[in-house]
Amino acid sequence: MNRRSRNLLVAAACLWWGVSALAQAARAAEQKDEKAAAKAPEFVPGQSTRVDSDKLGSHFIVYVPPNYTPDRTWPIIFCYHGQGGHPTVSPFHRLTDGKNFILVGMPYVQQTVNVPSAKVISSHGYEQEMDVETKALTEVVIPFLCKHLSVDKRLCFVGGTSRGGWVCSTLGENIAPSCAGLIILCAGRERKARPLVNAKWFRKKPVFIGVGEKEVNRKSGEDAARFYARLGAKVTLEIFKGLGHQVDTKNERLRTWLLENGPLRYLKEDLAAAAKLEKAGKLGLAYNIHLAISEVSPTHEACGSAAKAAGAIAEKAKTDLAAAERQTSEKRYAQAAGLLVKLAKTYEGSPFGDTAQQQLAQLKSDPAIQAAIAQAELDDKADGLEAQAKAAEAKKDYATALRLYEQYLAGFAKAGRFAQVKAHLEAMKADKKIMARVRQQEADRECRGWLGIADNYINAGLNAKAETYLRKIIKEYPDTDWAAQARQRLAKIGKSADVGGT
Repeated sequence: MNRRSRNLLVAAACLWWGVSALAQAARAAEQKDEKAAAKAPEFVPGQSTRVDSDKLGSHFIVYVPPNYTPDRTWPIIFCYHGQGGHPTVSPFHRLTDGKNFILVGMPYVQQTVNVPSAKVISSHGYEQEMDVETKALTEVVIPFLCKHLSVDKRLCFVGGTSRGGWVCSTLGENIAPSCAGLIILCAGRERKARPLVNAKWFRKKPVFIGVGEKEVNRKSGEDAARFYARLGAKVTLEIFKGLGHQVDTKNERLRTWLLENGPLRYLKEDLAAAAKLEKAGKLGLAYNIHLAISEVSPTHEACGSAAKAAGAIAEKAKTDLAAAERQTSEKRYAQAAGLLVKLAKTYEGSPFGDTAQQQLAQLKSDPAIQAAIAQAELDDKADGLEAQAKAAEAKKDYATALRLYEQYLAGFAKAGRFAQVKAHLEAMKADKKIMARVRQQEADRECRGWLGIADNYINAGLNAKAETYLRKIIKEYPDTDWAAQARQRLAKIGKSADVGGT
């Protein structure tokens, strides 16, 4: 084997190896994706799920409320635990009664954050540690949750107890533009080294600070309340009577704060959106909004009104669907299909829209029904054209009626009433009085236009052009009043009234 042959052989082997390596790498990537997809957690309403994250080197806990549905978006609380603890959704699970919020028990990626000290808090190292925690929240956990759950990005809260309360104050300030509010419990404001990037971010932002009456951190909590109030935040300071370093999970003020700043925060906007959707005929989407609001609180007045509105839409939907079922049972398939198409659009996004789609699919799956629907749709179009013809005939506009009947025969040979319409048209054409009237109507329609054009030419001094239209009237309709008017105008412009005149 000469040198050139050996080189070609080596090149071919390298090419094969390269292609093989690329194929193996692609397959490895696919297997990795498949493995990751297989490991994706399944979130069950009413249950907590542990999510192990290689990116965090730790895990977090996700609790989904029992009334969760992906048809709407949900507020979320990121919960930071106390010193020596582990990711947990306590005490927020008890404070919310496990409803209306997605709860996320967060880990501490940097363990030094979990060891508070004046030295750490005031050091640049602390800020670096908190930057890591912030990225863990914003670049890993939040994107993951938004991918797998229906999260309301307007309502992402940061809350924590004890060590978690201190930490959440810093995290909340780091993500202030996207943070819906802070819930600092048994703690105060931790940050001392780095000033706020933009104090305006806290204007009107809800901040709840709860500390025990005998709490060792009570003064720090009160100081934090004053600090955030100076920034223009809507601060709620609650002293848990008789308690030390613990949270009053039955505190009505905190429970009310969570509802009003969480699922009820955009109540007016949501109700206005529902009203707008109803007006636009999108009842399914309006129903979802009303239903979501109604489930937030059994005692809130607006929730009660929303429940009534959702009930009214549900009753209307049931009536409409029953009408479609009745049409189907009566074998009026075209009408049923048409109504179901309309209902699927009207109630889209709701269970009623889904039911309409299912019933429509059942109709379409039966060939015999489909043929009946096609025939009914054809007959419906044909009947509409026949109705127009009959209306013209009733007005004695026979010319228009004949034209419409002829269109019917040309376009609807397979229509159910084709034979009747054909016989009726033939009878009309055999009626001398009707045909005389048709002739007159055709003359009126055409001659009125021709005479108008001729008059315009005469007024413009273009007699030769006017003569063309006047002679056309005389030739086409010689025995009519229009012909008499045409002869008068010819005489006026000095032309012979004969059809072949000079």
